[in-house]
Amino acid sequence: MAKEPLETIELLAENEMVISRIYRVFSERFPDYHDFWEKMAEEEIQHADMIRSVVPEVKEGTVRFKAQRFDETSIGMFRDYLKVSLARAGEQDIPLKDAFETALAIEHDLIERSFFDLFEADTGELNLVFEGLASSTREHHLRLVEAVENSRQSPE
Repeated sequence: MAKEPLETIELLAENEMVISRIYRVFSERFPDYHDFWEKMAEEEIQHADMIRSVVPEVKEGTVRFKAQRFDETSIGMFRDYLKVSLARAGEQDIPLKDAFETALAIEHDLIERSFFDLFEADTGELNLVFEGLASSTREHHLRLVEAVENSRQSPE
């Protein structure tokens, strides 16, 4: 049985908060990349806020949940992956390369799974929220790819 739309919104927002915590751990572990990871972490918090911002519209019915697109197992598996990644980041002295690979995998999964396509809005303004989330996630992925390239050119 699929979750209610409000539960799904909260689950997606909580996932963004876990991603933010992962990036915060990386910001502490890699002082040379502190600002990079901090900015990513802050943006993930903004994503969670953006996701939660549609709650009133869901309650009003101007945002609809695409139940046929919802895969509770997929979101649950992604959530489990995030929790494992957070634990691994916090417990091990991981190399920068692994931090980048973890972050790339997270952002890639968000893009591939199209979690932000679970909702359909009646207004252009609300559609811009969802498009903005998807665009920002793609931008994170590109920023990570660039950071990986730059890190290969300089000593760790």
